[in-house]
Order: sequence, then C-alpha cells, then structure tokens
Amino acid sequence: TDAGNEEQFWPQPLSAEETSLRRRAGRLIEGLRRIPEVMENRKAWENECEETFALFRRGCLDASNTNLLEAPIFNNQQMEAAWLFLIQVRRLHPTRKK
Repeated sequence: TDAGNEEQFWPQPLSAEETSLRRRAGRLIEGLRRIPEVMENRKAWENECEETFALFRRGCLDASNTNLLEAPIFNNQQMEAAWLFLIQVRRLHPTRKK
C-alpha cells in the first residue's frame, strides 16, 4: 500500500525544490564559515579571499530569492564578521565598490 511505502521513507525524501534550497543555503553558510578563518590569518587572506568572497556573494544572491536571509540560522557574530569582511574587501579592492 501507499501508506506502508510512506512510512518506510520517514522523513520523506527531499523534493527537488528542497534539495536546491539546501544547496543554495550551503553556499551561504559555507561562505559565512570561511570568513573568520580568512580574516584571522594573513596567508589565508592572500590565498582564499577571492574564493570566499565569491562563495559568500553567490550564497547571498541565491538567498535573496528566498526567505533564507530571514531565517534564524545566523548569529550576530557571523553577521558582524561578514560585514567586516565586506568592508575589508572593498577597502583593499577598489574595483569591488558595488
């Protein structure tokens, strides 16, 4: 029966939309996770700043089309670190004024 099959797969498998949202959220969360590491280590800044910025930027763009930015999954320290990172990137890379 269908009810028996539903019970067999609990929780239900993610829909295509849920899988896509999880992937997009992952980019944003990974970008936020990398920011403190890059900010605290000069060598990491030199080697990973651009990649971290690109990952964070893509995550923000993905999240702008959803309510992900409103989700209570980010803490104040992550938000502060992200702003400081963006200010530092802009200061050191004048071409990133947007």
